[in-house]
Amino acid sequence: MTELWKRYGWLTVITWLGVYVTFLSGMFAARRAGLIKGMAAKDVEAKINSFEIKKRLYGPDHIKLSPVAMDFLIAWLLVKTTEPIRLLLVVGLVPLLVRRLPRWVLFRLGAKNIPGRTGGPGL
Repeated sequence: MTELWKRYGWLTVITWLGVYVTFLSGMFAARRAGLIKGMAAKDVEAKINSFEIKKRLYGPDHIKLSPVAMDFLIAWLLVKTTEPIRLLLVVGLVPLLVRRLPRWVLFRLGAKNIPGRTGGPGL
């Protein structure tokens, strides 16, 4: 990932953020639609609602996470498990985007030393 950053600049970060937001919103939508459910999700909900920090801040039984917040938290935890897949996707997408994007866009995003893509805007 460091090599991608050195070579392609902000294009790497923007691609990573795009992939991350896509995965997170997809998992959240799937959770809200009921496609991700089961005992594991119920176990996670029980663990989250019994966190010691939450009990100390709000008291033992005063606050319980809303269903939407719980769905988002479960989606976020699921996205964390997909890190290797997302990393491979970014490593594959960045060079593809470099071949497809105009030179001036790459120049503005800080890409350097790209074969066949030398010079600044308009070159």
